[in-house]
Amino acid sequence: MPKGVARAAAAGGGIAWCDDQQLGVVHVTRTSICEGQVVDMKLIDTESGELIGEAFLTQAAGRHQNTDVSFREDFFPRVQGVSGALISSFNVAVKAECVSACQRGPGPWAGPAPVSLLSEKEGTWQRNWTKNTLHDSLMLAYTLTTTYANTKATYTWGVNQSAGWEVRCGNEVGALPGCVVPSFTPTLEIPTK
Repeated sequence: MPKGVARAAAAGGGIAWCDDQQLGVVHVTRTSICEGQVVDMKLIDTESGELIGEAFLTQAAGRHQNTDVSFREDFFPRVQGVSGALISSFNVAVKAECVSACQRGPGPWAGPAPVSLLSEKEGTWQRNWTKNTLHDSLMLAYTLTTTYANTKATYTWGVNQSAGWEVRCGNEVGALPGCVVPSFTPTLEIPTK
């Protein structure tokens, strides 16, 4: 089921600007996107079908900060709870999909990174619009993978869940190209008095 999109002001004192916003909702401004969510990752032995362990991660994925035709993307997962074999440690990796006319820089960290209870990972990468005429959309999507020994679990989010993860870039108006979040409708507020 598609998630909701909420207009927001890009402010807040947490790691990501949407930390103090409702979880599970994509929050957008004209030039940024952010979502905090809780992810339940279950690793299951494919041969026996037994649960190896379960991890609960909170993550703030987003803060797509527009600079011309580039978006800087921050990703912050935190391990809130674990069970079974994952209590000692396990690995996490995140991959950003680059769909349409865009080029993505290297990931926020190299390969799977070890994590344990209450540990955090932090990383940043950048995505650039590569089509330099007219307009196109960058469709943002992500996959979080947890691994332990030979088992893995994946969780994907982004454009498949909400139109809020679309970024429109172009140079049809004005002399310089730029990018905006089209699900945010600019408004002019006028006092009635």
